[in-house]
Amino acid sequence: MESLCNLKKHLIISGKVQGVGYRYWLQSLSTKLNVQGWVRNLKTGEVEAVVIGEEKIIQEIINHCKSGPANSLVEKVQISDTNEEHNKNYFEIYPTE
Repeated sequence: MESLCNLKKHLIISGKVQGVGYRYWLQSLSTKLNVQGWVRNLKTGEVEAVVIGEEKIIQEIINHCKSGPANSLVEKVQISDTNEEHNKNYFEIYPTE
């Protein structure tokens, strides 16, 4: 059963974030930190993600997203609340949309 203290955040990451392993990096980090959700590339050149987990861990993930993997250059991370259902207990990569 999902804990009431879980946060669900929707992220749009802008900058040099495609072609640099951003999705795989975020999936690896999220799995390590026990965060659920998904990530995908957008045709606009941005990366979109939903992260679900304990508040402290979600804040940590968002801070990591602001710097990204080694070859990325993050310009902006837009953060919003979401009520999206994600009924899987893992973090996955979705196809580009």
